[in-house]
Amino acid sequence: MKHIKGRARLAAALCAGLLVTLAGCGVGGGGGEAATEKTKIRFSWWGNPERAELTQKAIDLFEKKNPGIEIQPDFAEFEAYWQKMATEMAGGGGPDVLQMDYSYLKQYASRNLILDLGGQASKGALTLTGFRQGLADTGKIDGKQVAVPWSGNTFAMLYRPDIFAEAKVDLPKKGWSWTEFHATIEKLSKAAVVKDMKGAGDYTGVYHLMDLWLRQQGKSFYTPDGKLGFGKEELRTWFTQTKQFRDDELLLSAQRAAQLDPKPALSADAVAMEPNWDNFIGRYVGEAPDAEFAIGPVPSLKPDTAGLYLKPSMLLSVSTRSQQPDAAAKLVNFMVSDPEAAKILGTNRGIPATEAALAALELNDVDQMIVDYEKSVADLMQPAPPPPPAGAGTIEQAMRDISEELNFKRLTVDQAVDRFFTEAEQAIAAGTD
Repeated sequence: MKHIKGRARLAAALCAGLLVTLAGCGVGGGGGEAATEKTKIRFSWWGNPERAELTQKAIDLFEKKNPGIEIQPDFAEFEAYWQKMATEMAGGGGPDVLQMDYSYLKQYASRNLILDLGGQASKGALTLTGFRQGLADTGKIDGKQVAVPWSGNTFAMLYRPDIFAEAKVDLPKKGWSWTEFHATIEKLSKAAVVKDMKGAGDYTGVYHLMDLWLRQQGKSFYTPDGKLGFGKEELRTWFTQTKQFRDDELLLSAQRAAQLDPKPALSADAVAMEPNWDNFIGRYVGEAPDAEFAIGPVPSLKPDTAGLYLKPSMLLSVSTRSQQPDAAAKLVNFMVSDPEAAKILGTNRGIPATEAALAALELNDVDQMIVDYEKSVADLMQPAPPPPPAGAGTIEQAMRDISEELNFKRLTVDQAVDRFFTEAEQAIAAGTD
């Protein structure tokens, strides 16, 4: 597969400069210099310098089209971004427009930190139509439009077709079963096409894959009111599915995974397949340009029920404290729907959420692979689940940690189940992430 190189040309000094320069900016554009009559909007997002460079170009275009509005950009890496957001919001500040993650949506909405944009839509500052199937309502909480999806992706099986071919193993296909998936893991691990390569890692630590497994049974990880949507017996079954593989050392070991961290096992020649969001394929192509990668569907309990859905990989929200909500909504609308902005931003944040933005793109090989995959499983798509409760991030981490302890053989399955429910219920009760 053709290697698509990232640009990543923005100097580290620019990152530091933006964060330091804008640290004192308040909601509604701060400063308020008498020398200008422009409406000032502070816009914050997370991401690396490459994303910042692309976003700044889109901002420049917005300001050109809207000369009465000035955008003050502010960005940081994911963890630092949310730490800063929590501090600023708690202190009564924060940006006018903020990039939102689905796992934080309910938390921010329940605390009345993000605006219901229905009013701005009724004024014509924001268009809430034209979204790709399944994404339109993902920004709603209790009927209020508190966010607008900016991009979306779905879950998949990312794999190495060259390894499958050499091992003479059938490729992941639509409707394949969990039994076939397990047999594929075993065959690939025993083939060892690359020294010490395993078929997969222990997928029981992948919170989103368990959610799909539950959805295939008509259940879900969380109930609409934010409680766990399954019991101990389901979790016991989930953890037990890979027990024999763990015992027979047919999965990537916890020790090996720890040695590789933070590099993904799939791009490090350590596994032949990995369940993950489809847009991660771009990262792996960049990390291992000489390898072949492909995207296939996840296994399912029934051929026509994979539990898949389009998840907003990123959204945009407007702060309830913004003094310029209409101008802020106008920026949101531009970033999400403007074809010229879409051409600039590309798929850096995932596949665009609106049909108009997607149609404007000139897709590279990797992007086309993602779009083709999503089209191939469109008939398996279901409505997205409600945004997870506050504490979901803690629960997701608990799932990873407990699965790792199972692999180190520090916990039995029953102990793992009890520990997960204790930690999950504490996280939900605390209501913090």
